[in-house]
Amino acid sequence: MWETNQRVEISYCPTATGDQFGAGFAARLGITGDFDIQTDYELLNWPAANGVRLGLVPTWWSAQRSSIGKEQTTPAEMYVMDSYYGHCRGITTTDTSGKLRIVRTGSTVTSLYWSGDRWNPIESYDFGTSGQNDVPWIGLNSWSHDYAFSDENVRLAFDNFKVNFGDIEPDYESSKIGAAREAEEGSGVFLSQAVVTSDQSVVPGSVFIESPDRTSGIRLLTSEDFDIGDVVSVMGNRQRIDGEYVIDNPTILGSSSGELLDPLFMNTRIIGNDLDEMLEYTGINTTGLLVRIAGKVTNVFTDSRVVYVDDGAGLSDGLLLNLLRGIRVKLPADVTLPAKDDRVIVTGISRVEKFVLTNYGEVNGYWREPGTTVYVPSIWVRDSADLDIL
Repeated sequence: MWETNQRVEISYCPTATGDQFGAGFAARLGITGDFDIQTDYELLNWPAANGVRLGLVPTWWSAQRSSIGKEQTTPAEMYVMDSYYGHCRGITTTDTSGKLRIVRTGSTVTSLYWSGDRWNPIESYDFGTSGQNDVPWIGLNSWSHDYAFSDENVRLAFDNFKVNFGDIEPDYESSKIGAAREAEEGSGVFLSQAVVTSDQSVVPGSVFIESPDRTSGIRLLTSEDFDIGDVVSVMGNRQRIDGEYVIDNPTILGSSSGELLDPLFMNTRIIGNDLDEMLEYTGINTTGLLVRIAGKVTNVFTDSRVVYVDDGAGLSDGLLLNLLRGIRVKLPADVTLPAKDDRVIVTGISRVEKFVLTNYGEVNGYWREPGTTVYVPSIWVRDSADLDIL
């Protein structure tokens, strides 16, 4: 990708490969409310059915000029309106140059293409509350996939990007993790400069990220294997799964190496202060944070690699009547289990685990009946360095 001929040109070589690969610009304008944006495009070297897509992408939506390649029995050249929320529509075309445009009015988003002497709609759709989300960035992007790319030279260009109207906020700040956790279920969130606190070894298919100020954390559902300390920017859907806040279906917008965050030293009552199964915390919600506790091991379960650690708060999660005192700690297979009555310092990710009681159980002083769903606070250790036996 380079700037030449007073425009942005993007080129693909035949050996390009990856689950998704491409190039583009993203302008962190920050647009709220109604907007109208557009760009010109030109296909400079465009073999039929090459599998490359190019699009005007205001974070959650895209208006594309796409070559549907070898993934289809009958390839096609198309204009496509796609969205992060699953709504998609395409129209066939033979255009090799033109314009792409996206307009939002209220919660309705309309994508258009210029052909001949007029704007033509690809699709207009009311996305409800999701259609009113802030637009943190606008991209002029191009991409393809191994399943679609035809392994040929492809070249394209963008030109004359315009914001026809819109409330631009040049100093727009991305959502904080704490605000993202409070967002509506399923809504889109955009996070910038979050710090990775655990890699795939803790929960395969996930990493945990935390705000740099250490005020909140969240689980990121991704197969990307970041290093602990990496700084990432991501967009995705905010969900809550079994009591745990997560970002689902994420798009990683960027990552770089950074410094490790220190854990927050806490007592177990802060981590496990929820007094009922509805997870209505009376103070800080520590779920997703990197934390550290100290106390005495009260129970050891070899098969499940779980120990309980009590610092004197005397918590009880109800999983074995009222016999398990302390907070649940999960250790990976390569970490040596401590013995009962050992004094330990434990570092790990603060999580909750969903269980259904099979017997009566005491949850922090409140008795629950069999069949009650409880969300048990727990700390998941990352590696041997997270457990110090005193």
